[in-house]
Amino acid sequence: MPTLPQVRTTLPDITFMVLGCVVLNVVILVVTVTLMSSGIIPRYGVTIQPASSQFMMEVQDQTYTLTIVPGDEPRYFLDNRQIEAGFDGIGPALDKIIRNTKKDDLNRVTIVVFADKSIPSGVEQKVIDLILLKDLNCTKAAEPAL
Repeated sequence: MPTLPQVRTTLPDITFMVLGCVVLNVVILVVTVTLMSSGIIPRYGVTIQPASSQFMMEVQDQTYTLTIVPGDEPRYFLDNRQIEAGFDGIGPALDKIIRNTKKDDLNRVTIVVFADKSIPSGVEQKVIDLILLKDLNCTKAAEPAL
């Protein structure tokens, strides 16, 4: 049986460099897609236009955001989680915050109400009254008027 002649290359062995370039390209692609997609996809699926104000407050230690989104029936979100029961679910959600907070720290808990400017003031006031009934601090959020 005849033997095949051995083929020998004069080029240096560059498989490591080619493999390194492929891995580097994949890493760059993953980082680019990750960074670009965060600006394209809305994080929570809701957009609101709050009223404007020229006053600003300091951020408190334990702050929770209660967002009111307009619609036929307003939707409520507590820290980016939708309250499925609507307005009736706000009380139990606040009770859960109270249960999970140490008694000494309750006076440091602040609920920031972030409502679209198309929300009727009566709806917003009912939410604020409910928060104050639970003896929690309440603040209304607005866009800075520059």
